[in-house]
Amino acid sequence: MKRCKILATCILTASAVISILSCATTGTGTGLPSEPPGVYLKLINTYKTGGPVYSTPVVTSENTVAVGSHDKSVYFFTPEGELIKRFKTLGWVHATPEELSGKRISIGSYDGHIYFFDLNGEYIYSIQPGGTIFTNTVELSDGTLVFGTNRGRIVFYDPQSGIQKRIRTGKLSHGSPSVLSGDLVAVGTNDKYIYLIDSNGDVAHRIETNGWIMHSQPLELSNGNIAVGSYDGYLYIFNRQGEIVSAYKTGGRVHASPLETAGGHIVFGSFDGYVYFLEPDGTLYTKFKTAGKVVASPALTGTGLIVIGSFDKTLYLLSQDGNLIASYDLGERIFSSPAVAEGDIIICPTIQGNVYFFRLDDEAPE
Repeated sequence: MKRCKILATCILTASAVISILSCATTGTGTGLPSEPPGVYLKLINTYKTGGPVYSTPVVTSENTVAVGSHDKSVYFFTPEGELIKRFKTLGWVHATPEELSGKRISIGSYDGHIYFFDLNGEYIYSIQPGGTIFTNTVELSDGTLVFGTNRGRIVFYDPQSGIQKRIRTGKLSHGSPSVLSGDLVAVGTNDKYIYLIDSNGDVAHRIETNGWIMHSQPLELSNGNIAVGSYDGYLYIFNRQGEIVSAYKTGGRVHASPLETAGGHIVFGSFDGYVYFLEPDGTLYTKFKTAGKVVASPALTGTGLIVIGSFDKTLYLLSQDGNLIASYDLGERIFSSPAVAEGDIIICPTIQGNVYFFRLDDEAPE
């Protein structure tokens, strides 16, 4: 039975944790509900797909929602959870969709294709660049598409000519690429390196870690540095010259992509069950304990709250100080990261194949 936990109390650990390059500060979160008071997660709809959902939903510029499922389908919804379109591919759809120029959505499939749709899910065309596509597809300013494959390649693809430039990595590319300012591409792979690649497809720097980079998408911080998580349990912060600025050690693998709050805190989850809040210099601000590993990445609501799911089957709503606002027991493990649509509608898929749609409400559910 699914139950909404309203303003539940939890305990935040505030012990000092040591970073590789700098000492961590003591956590400051109280674990008690904080402002804004009286905010609740109200379930408004549920859609059952035919397979587990590992893909993270994307809210388009026209406020439609796209997400893939291991039932080999790509789904398009209204923000309220009404199905607009379902498109069947020939393989699992594990990748996360990406909105490109021209109001197009791209998404890769295990069938080796990248599919392109309009924002309402109408199929436009597909390409077959070679290999299985795990990652999202990002776009440079000249229209070049960048993505990773299971063949140990980071691909720069020119959609006009069909010409590909492939950067060979030592292992498959499962990390999500990001386009930073100046069309610099940052991406991690299973060879345990983070690559900084210029717009011509030439590797500028490689940053070595001690673990796979799985899914974690590099984030360009407001101070110009870049943050990304690794399966060695660290959240790395490095500069554009490829120099590690700090590395914060958690108690488990870091699969999630980091998020930066308006106040400059870096938020991410770890397999040790905590949601971490770091200072811009990579030292600990506070952390929030869940009862399961945190694979999903956090998202921000329009009101500045943080929403994140856990393998403890609960969706959490936190303040930017790491305090619990509300939570909802879905009874299903959450791998996929939530997305937030206009009107603070939260979309949260689960491994059991359900896609849940919530609205933030100021009235407690009955």
